[in-house]
Amino acid sequence: MNTNTKHTPGPWTTPGTDGIDRVICATVKGQRRTIAHAYAPHRDQENAAEIRDANARLIAAAPALLDALRSLVEWEGIMGGFDSTRWDEARQAIAAATEI
Repeated sequence: MNTNTKHTPGPWTTPGTDGIDRVICATVKGQRRTIAHAYAPHRDQENAAEIRDANARLIAAAPALLDALRSLVEWEGIMGGFDSTRWDEARQAIAAATEI
């Protein structure tokens, strides 16, 4: 399995908001850099800030989730004997995150 990453290495954080969006940041060469912005689909929703913040947390967790999924798939390859459909789904998720 290809474990080379082309994305900005984690960890990613969600340090703050400008009131409309929440920024997702990574530390690059010792400096915090914004790599994405998260929004709610509709800013006028009653729970728009809650949705925006949940979207930001999910995006920020992506590098750690990818690493964990890769580790599980690698472990399954060593242990074997598991439901292949679920592991195929895991491999597809990894591919979706790492391939163009």
